[in-house]
Parts: sequence; structure tokens; C-alpha cells
Amino acid sequence: MQKLLRTSDICRKFSISRETLRRWRIAGFFPEPKKLGPGTVAWDAEAVEAWYAGRPIVSLRGEGK
Repeated sequence: MQKLLRTSDICRKFSISRETLRRWRIAGFFPEPKKLGPGTVAWDAEAVEAWYAGRPIVSLRGEGK
């Protein structure tokens, strides 16, 4: 069975606000959700995990310091 994540699940998982999630979607940075009904969307958990696994790792430490 396919596990679905709601907006609140995504925001909690990545410690982001709904506005950040909206901006990520508009910029094409985050996968689009599936429409479940009027005003209701959800993301396939496997697609979100695949997106997360494919992101580049960013180091917060300065290079060469």
C-alpha cells in the first residue's frame, strides 16, 4: 500500500514552514503532490524519500579553513 504524506508531515519532516514548502514547489525544487480532492493534497512517501536521497550534500564548514 502506498504511504501518503500530508503538508504537515512534510513540514515536520524537514523542519520547514508551509510557505517554504510552497516556494520549493513553485521553484520546481520539490516534487508536486497528488490531488486527493478539493484543497487536499498529499505526497507519495517513496517519491519524497527518493527526492531527499538525490539532493546534494552541502557542507556548512568553509572549504580550506
